[in-house]
Amino acid sequence: METWLIYAIASIFLAGIFSFLVKVASHKHYNPSLVTWYWYASAAIFSGIYLFFVDINWDNLVILIAISSIQVIFYFFSTITRMESMKNIDSVLFFPIFKTVSPIFVTVCGLIIFQESLTTKEIIWILVWITIPLLLITTREKKRQINLKRGLIFLVYSSLLVLVSTLMIKQASELNLDMPLFVFVSAIAWTFTSWLSYKWFKKQHKKKWIDKKYSTKNIYSFAAVLGFFNITSFYAFAKALEGNLAVAFTINSFSILIPIVLSIIFYKDHFDIKKAIVILLSIVSIILFI
Repeated sequence: METWLIYAIASIFLAGIFSFLVKVASHKHYNPSLVTWYWYASAAIFSGIYLFFVDINWDNLVILIAISSIQVIFYFFSTITRMESMKNIDSVLFFPIFKTVSPIFVTVCGLIIFQESLTTKEIIWILVWITIPLLLITTREKKRQINLKRGLIFLVYSSLLVLVSTLMIKQASELNLDMPLFVFVSAIAWTFTSWLSYKWFKKQHKKKWIDKKYSTKNIYSFAAVLGFFNITSFYAFAKALEGNLAVAFTINSFSILIPIVLSIIFYKDHFDIKKAIVILLSIVSIILFI
């Protein structure tokens, strides 16, 4: 098995756990801007420590910072639009559709921009994966959601923003930029961006910015765990993109299975036979590909 493929599979578990922990953070009633700032700061510390154990290539540092900054900005806004989407539709519905739309955009760009090629097996596998989650869009789900149309519109916005963010990471690998350094610079940019978001949030609420519904119990330790899974999943995904863009991104999309299953188990999210089939077919498809 090729190295980039191993990283892609690892990113499934790391990104899946991270996504579920974000949901846990919301259920713990943490201030979203505050916990985001803390976890990105933790991610920056973890990635900074890692730099002491590897050889760093400082060539093209300016280009690295530029690409990293663009990637972070687009990912930041993708997070905002993602949260807006999830205000209107359930996570059990959001994640599968999001991971259906995004691979389509990424696959097309991989073929056009980076002139990648796909084998017949890879094409069939990607088509199967991106169509399976569409089983979740039903008239019954429309009635269950707060605002299905608005949720889907922001989902598409988020997918386009994620596309640009992903292309920046792929470009970094194409230019042979030092990946550990790229991850560290990205983490620093994330920290700064989230700090600005936190300051804005605090200014909006003035002296009453700490609402009584928000909790700070164990927020530092929880943010550190979030930061660890955030930075390791990002690094694994970045290394995976050294291979085929469409395949690596689609494999990473299977990470949605983890927050879906864990949300059903721990938070009793809606679950029925159709969603069980989606999960089962998803697992079978990745096993057949590997």
